[in-house]
Amino acid sequence: MKLIRIVLITLTMLCLYASLPAQTVTVTAHYLSDSAGNPVTGILHWQPTLANGTPASYRVGSGGTVTSLPVQVNVRAGAFTLTIADTSLTSPANICFKVTLSTVANTSALGPGYNCVQPHSVAVGSTDWCQAGVCNFDDYTPNLPALPIAYVSPDLMTAWNVQAASYIGAGNTITQATLTDAATVTFNTAGSMMSVATLPLSNTVSTRTINVTGLVTGARFGILINPQNSMTVQVAQTVNFGSGCTWNFAPGAVTSGNALNIPPWTNWSYFAYFVYDGTNCIGMVLD
Repeated sequence: MKLIRIVLITLTMLCLYASLPAQTVTVTAHYLSDSAGNPVTGILHWQPTLANGTPASYRVGSGGTVTSLPVQVNVRAGAFTLTIADTSLTSPANICFKVTLSTVANTSALGPGYNCVQPHSVAVGSTDWCQAGVCNFDDYTPNLPALPIAYVSPDLMTAWNVQAASYIGAGNTITQATLTDAATVTFNTAGSMMSVATLPLSNTVSTRTINVTGLVTGARFGILINPQNSMTVQVAQTVNFGSGCTWNFAPGAVTSGNALNIPPWTNWSYFAYFVYDGTNCIGMVLD
């Protein structure tokens, strides 16, 4: 009877243990590489932290205290497998892991965007990087905001011509407008993915503001600023780029802040070419 009782107690404990939720998840990867696609070999460091990056201790499920010491895993030819805490079960809840990569050539090879990685057992959607207790690090997206499109080539007119040819070749029509010779003008792109406006200059107005409306994300637009009827403008001109987006001019632009300053006796044109990313108008003004 004593032996039977011991066996029953053991079985009961095993059943209770089996009924507890899993407290760890498997993190795996196969394609950790550099920008040329070469597999990386090194050491990944998983440092438990609070959201502000402070190393932290924590508890997992019904387990004991987990120290703030980092966990290390070897990466060989771009692949690794790691068993680590399920952050959805930690106390405090949702502990972060700051993940860094050290290689022979670089002690900080992973870069930003991995300051709060949270492996978890239950997926939050079909595209989640964690599915059914296995987290695929190859599918993890760094926690970084989208970057604006940067156009820094001085030959933006060539870029415009290439884009315009492609746009027209696809059967589209470039929206065109002629702005008035006034102190404040509005360029309505009318939701077009490619548009261009002409702003005539004369001696009657010396300071102008161009506001842009109707922009859609990904739209490209140009503004041709030229003396009216090829007439020499005898007074200095200031063209301000006003509301509609945040203007980001590439290095080498002939602007001062959001203003284009045109010297007197000018008889050549300026061309401004921009791409709208949803907030910013990125581009350059060429003379």
